[in-house]
Amino acid sequence: MIKNILNAALISILIFLTSDVTYSYDFNVASDTSSSTIQKLSQKENKTADDYLTLGWAYYAFKNDVNEGAANFEKAIEKNAGFYEANLLLGLLYKSKGEYEKALQHWLKCFDFDREENTTLIYYVRDLEFSLADVRKIIEKYEHIIGSSKDELIKAHASYCLGYYYGVLGNAAKAKEAYQKLGYIKDWIVIGPFDNKEKVGFNAVYSPETEIDLTKQYDGKSIKVGWRKLIGLDLAQTVNFNSVFYPNEWATGYALIYVLSDSDKDVAMRVGSDDSIKVWLNDELIIQNEKYQAFLPDQNETGAILHKGWNKLLVKV
Repeated sequence: MIKNILNAALISILIFLTSDVTYSYDFNVASDTSSSTIQKLSQKENKTADDYLTLGWAYYAFKNDVNEGAANFEKAIEKNAGFYEANLLLGLLYKSKGEYEKALQHWLKCFDFDREENTTLIYYVRDLEFSLADVRKIIEKYEHIIGSSKDELIKAHASYCLGYYYGVLGNAAKAKEAYQKLGYIKDWIVIGPFDNKEKVGFNAVYSPETEIDLTKQYDGKSIKVGWRKLIGLDLAQTVNFNSVFYPNEWATGYALIYVLSDSDKDVAMRVGSDDSIKVWLNDELIIQNEKYQAFLPDQNETGAILHKGWNKLLVKV
């Protein structure tokens, strides 16, 4: 994965059938009432796990008191060892204090629950500093998620990070196996590079946006360019424009594929990229993000419709 976000970029696309998931948790604490909430709950006898959770949140979020926040989250867990929100927030607290082992301990407990929030939590775990022993614990937990979760999105993100952790252990075969389970689109054809000096490429309209002619040559960044089949993916099964385009600094390029659908269907289109991105489905612009960023899967998403038959998918990074 490229370090320099100004270089041309990585693309990964994964399509899931659309599903509606909602989640909310109300701590019943606002900044202007946090003091009275703390006073009221502190005086309450026989506090419940929810009471300690609300107290911890009031101290942490509105009083900036990390120690009191942690102490109350711990008490919530004493009342209810499997309290998802308490383990989640306590992990965040310990991470902010640099106590990564404790953060990991509580976050791994969260993965015992098949919750939508775990999609994000998977990447919070990756930001921790950990030992090789911790990596093996994480791998064991993610293997469990992949085998037991009913949420295909969570399973996909767990598979992606499982590949990363096997890579940390130096097991390239297992890493590749985990990445391949994601079912990323592989058979791209690509064209580039085109000019992106001073980030002009995002709004510039180059030839692939006006016509697709696989036989033509076009004016690229410094040479004539034409469409060609992408040969090989990196270990994480992503498309690395750095390896196929030159020059690859201050450059932009395109990837094209046609997707066959057996019927008209609603889908969720999810895209991750290192740097700005545009996505067209059947010549309709469905995703655009001018932000320069490091790659993670599914950074941008939108609903879309695949029509029965062949569907044209064009990506610009």
